[in-house]
Amino acid sequence: MSIRGEMERIVSTALHCNPQQFVYGTGATTTIVFGYKFVSEPCVILSVVGATGATVQVVTKDKTGIYYTGATITTDGTSVDWIAIGTGISA
Repeated sequence: MSIRGEMERIVSTALHCNPQQFVYGTGATTTIVFGYKFVSEPCVILSVVGATGATVQVVTKDKTGIYYTGATITTDGTSVDWIAIGTGISA
């Protein structure tokens, strides 16, 4: 196998075995449950819905055993859209 073919095989295997997952939702509480088990700390993106000038921030990224399964947030808005991005397995 050529070097290029070998590199393409390695990249393909890595992408297949370590896919990035986007999970998202909307909530009105201070707890987000991803419904997914991230194996490393996910990137969590938050946006306040229905309130001008309101703020939102992540307080902690919560773990169940070795997996990140949710987040605790604070907000002064009425609802929060969230996206979590990372690598893991279905819950």
